[in-house]
Amino acid sequence: MYYTRALMTPMIFIMIWPLVVGAYLALPHLIKHIRQQGRWYYDWVKLLAVGLPALYIALFKAFYFFFHLTHWMPSRIQVLLVNSYFSQTVAGLVFGYVLISSLEKRM
Repeated sequence: MYYTRALMTPMIFIMIWPLVVGAYLALPHLIKHIRQQGRWYYDWVKLLAVGLPALYIALFKAFYFFFHLTHWMPSRIQVLLVNSYFSQTVAGLVFGYVLISSLEKRM
């Protein structure tokens, strides 16, 4: 498919806004840890196990149309992920939340 600049802008916004909203949802968690004493720690396991697959689903449309990195997947899964804004929105919210909530302080 050929996409013009006028079509790419809403597509990018639809992919990015859930990431920002998910990060905002994690702000109370971050503020709670800012007030604690200790050293900062980033939970890489949580980010890689939950966040990376969520990021892939959230940005799947960009990977599919711009980079052609998804041709190895079965076609039914591609259709589900490309045509479903719900799955991309939920995955974006999860990634934004995990990105911020993985940052914490430990004694």
